[in-house]
Amino acid sequence: MNATRRALATLVLVLTLAGAAHALEFRRIGQVEDDLGGSVVGVDTSDTGNVFLAIQEDGLHYVVVMSRDNAVGIAGLLETAFAQGRHLPEGGAKGLYSKSPNGSGQLTVMAMRENGELWVVLGIRDGLRGSALFRSPQSLKRVANLLRRAAR
Repeated sequence: MNATRRALATLVLVLTLAGAAHALEFRRIGQVEDDLGGSVVGVDTSDTGNVFLAIQEDGLHYVVVMSRDNAVGIAGLLETAFAQGRHLPEGGAKGLYSKSPNGSGQLTVMAMRENGELWVVLGIRDGLRGSALFRSPQSLKRVANLLRRAAR
């Protein structure tokens, strides 16, 4: 009887681990280099319905996991960040979003005006903090489009 229980427990463990390994599979949707060339923003998706937004900076990856609905919301927020920041005075900053979309890592979106240019900062804190800086609406639009594609 003990051998049967042990065999069943082993089978359940193997199936559980196989299921967890499958849940960890993801596919790359795309990536965009930030406008300073120091960071790369990557977007991935998984069969579990999660969207992974990562910032690679100095060889480190900072990751936040979000639902598909949150990914669409963040995409819209990124697209409106320039409009929200147009009225900022020199040296001004406006935080637009600073939350943990799915309880893993904190995502921050803010607009700031520095040296006469409007910048949008996309930051992820998952222990340490990585950030990407965008002054080009086209680059930020590409990130937003990647988030929307991942959410489909």
